Amino acid sequence: MAEGWIKLYRKITEWEWYTVPSMAHLFIHLLFIANQKDKKWKGIAIKRGQLITSANKLVAQTGLSKRTVIRDLARLTESGEIAKEPTRKYTLITIKKFDKYQSVTFDTTDDTTDDTTDDTTDDTTDDTQHILRI
Repeated sequence: MAEGWIKLYRKITEWEWYTVPSMAHLFIHLLFIANQKDKKWKGIAIKRGQLITSANKLVAQTGLSKRTVIRDLARLTESGEIAKEPTRKYTLITIKKFDKYQSVTFDTTDDTTDDTTDDTTDDTTDDTQHILRI
């Protein structure tokens, strides 16, 4: 499995499917396994936020039943979270708002700081640069 991490905003608790454990599990899993950058797979261009998978593969990776995976993928498609392009051999899944969920920029604004002070440091910038290098 790939290394690294994903962003998971607290606002996800307001998502319509958050209280359905299998939906939350599957969607977060898709965020984890989606391409972080454009790649090729067997001559096919797979963009950032996309992945090649199958229902059986998702069953093995998540522990969910095949029926649940198929149902939840359909719900994610209907609610506009993902787009699916099935073929006989695999399914290409696109997480529609992947760049919004997994942007590479960081908001380093601290709402608790007083804008009138001149006492600023580069600590936040150094931490952000460290995170980007990982």
